[in-house]
Amino acid sequence: MIDLTGQICGYWKVTNQWERRTRPCGGQETYWLCVCSCGKSEPTWVLTASLISGNSKSCGCWKIEQASKRRKDTRVKDHPLYRIWRGIHDRCKNKNDPAYHRYGARGIKVCACWSDIRTFAEDVSPRPSPTHELHRRDNDKDYSPENVVWMTKKEHAMHHQGGKWITVDGIRDSICATAKRVGINDHSLITWMDRGFDPQEVVDQRRIKGQGKHIFRFLHVPDDASPERFKKIVQRLFDKI
Repeated sequence: MIDLTGQICGYWKVTNQWERRTRPCGGQETYWLCVCSCGKSEPTWVLTASLISGNSKSCGCWKIEQASKRRKDTRVKDHPLYRIWRGIHDRCKNKNDPAYHRYGARGIKVCACWSDIRTFAEDVSPRPSPTHELHRRDNDKDYSPENVVWMTKKEHAMHHQGGKWITVDGIRDSICATAKRVGINDHSLITWMDRGFDPQEVVDQRRIKGQGKHIFRFLHVPDDASPERFKKIVQRLFDKI
């Protein structure tokens, strides 16, 4: 006979009391008196084989607990932000995720408070539209309330084009965020930066010429103009105004 005294089998704790019972078809089986850790049921006689195999785990509370967990998981999966929440956790924690090498492998983490989707939803809601995705402001920092922003695919592309971050008026931020703050079209700002202009210079000139309005609409530059020639043409325009 196997001595199970004091063993923990699932939620059962085996006492030192046991007894043999005769099977209907002959032979004998050993039963142990077990106490469930939930403390809501009386001590129960459990078959040795059921304890060892795990077929019996509790007085019934374990099944209730698992059913409740499944209902909770179903409610979580029905949350409108579940796909986004699950996605950032997978990218940072699941080594089998296709994007893990760009997130978790680089040390990018998800803040501890976002282990609960309800807290996550409170911090990032509302989602502007179904086309907006959650992105990090600084790609070298973790997912946290202060480092995420809703962007469309176009805005996200703009965010990465022409440099991830720029400094204007002493404030370092993404191109899209800076353009919105100073009242300039983000695509226009990127275009001038690609031409070789400093973002602060572009913003300052826009303010001088019309507080964020398009001031270069009368400028005609050949398509094959070099950056140096382009700058000279623009400078001549500034000198005339």
